[in-house]
Amino acid sequence: MAWQGREYQGGYYSPPRMTPAVKAILLATVAVFVAEVILGRPFLEIFGLVPGLALGRLCVWQFVTYLFLHDTYDLFHILFNMLALYFFGPTVERILGSKRFVWFYIGSGAFAGLVHSAIGIFYSPGVPVVGASGALYAILVFCAMYNPNQIVILFIFPMKLRNLVLLLIGVNLFVTLRVGMGGMTATVAHLGGAAFGFAYYMLKVQRGFSLGGHLSGGVNRWINALKRRAELRHRMRENDEDDRVEDLLEKISNEGMNSLTEAERKFLTDAARRRRDRKW
Repeated sequence: MAWQGREYQGGYYSPPRMTPAVKAILLATVAVFVAEVILGRPFLEIFGLVPGLALGRLCVWQFVTYLFLHDTYDLFHILFNMLALYFFGPTVERILGSKRFVWFYIGSGAFAGLVHSAIGIFYSPGVPVVGASGALYAILVFCAMYNPNQIVILFIFPMKLRNLVLLLIGVNLFVTLRVGMGGMTATVAHLGGAAFGFAYYMLKVQRGFSLGGHLSGGVNRWINALKRRAELRHRMRENDEDDRVEDLLEKISNEGMNSLTEAERKFLTDAARRRRDRKW
């Protein structure tokens, strides 16, 4: 698969320029792959996504770490995933910014892993899953929605990015329904990542919805409402206190100081102190 860019130089379409977050993820993935080759099976069992451990024993870090692991017996696994990240990742990073892109990458991968584990814990709880494909499907869907008519080369066949993504999703749906969780490829994770990319684009880009901003805005509105209610109650208490002070002063004027009860005397003393504190 190749990307047909917009810049034309020397008869060839230039590849996308590397962006900081994509570069960092590429380097981190390669470094983890080297560590995986050296350390072998124990490394895979700790940091790969094993549904029975991730959900059954709450090894929640696996929902993130599995993104950076790949099949050490199949170099094409990491090669194709990193090529997809290289070609399509920069587009999403330029739209979202580097920080949000990293969260998008990790969040989509974690969601894809969660979807896989929620089903896999019943069918293959002890089988580890590795690879960034879930996050990359989210990136592909995001790009296809942003620029559906972008031309890409699938092997030797040019096609619109929208059609390519629909083809990939269709294949994953077919394999999932035909083979289920018993196949070698975690197609459910792919579909979960694609769903995340679709939802994120619809909410974030088209509707301007920011999950963090939406939540923080909601929290701020809730806090401000509580403050307003507290201020209203405080003013009501002050007004009630002022009314009672006026009543007691009128009682003193009519009946004398000795007419006050001990509780009324204490109330006047406390009210006078609170008024002095407010003035200060």
